[in-house]
Amino acid sequence: MKIILASKSPRRKQLMNILNIPYSIIPSTIDESTISSNGKSPSYYCQLLASMKSAELSSQHPDAIIIGGDTIVVIDERIIEKPKNTIEAITMLKALSGKTHQVYTGISIQCKSKNIECTFSEKTSVTFHDLLGKDIIYYVNSYLPFDKAGGYGIQDW
Repeated sequence: MKIILASKSPRRKQLMNILNIPYSIIPSTIDESTISSNGKSPSYYCQLLASMKSAELSSQHPDAIIIGGDTIVVIDERIIEKPKNTIEAITMLKALSGKTHQVYTGISIQCKSKNIECTFSEKTSVTFHDLLGKDIIYYVNSYLPFDKAGGYGIQDW
């Protein structure tokens, strides 16, 4: 049975490669910016986004197993999305500096022809040391974290 990763995330691709299972990548075209997080719990919100990504591809490839995912960052009960620009990325990292925040990852595994839909999330607490302004600027300029919730990828540090 064909497995499709509904993501263009390099990190998710790395994780799939570790499993050493053949798969294809077909990124979802869901526009996450049109889905509001207002009034939604972080767990529900990341599961909703992951499920929407999987559902989109599951309808196009009904006999394949589709794996969709989404990650969000939460600090002080506020969901932090992906930064739109350098200023937002720097602001996000300054807000996370010296604090503990939560990272939620939602995963949705779907196969339309087999009537399979399994969606779940996991929460991890992450604590940052105090970050120097020059280190934040270096990170943002070097790693361009505009496709990462909270403006960072833990694997980059």
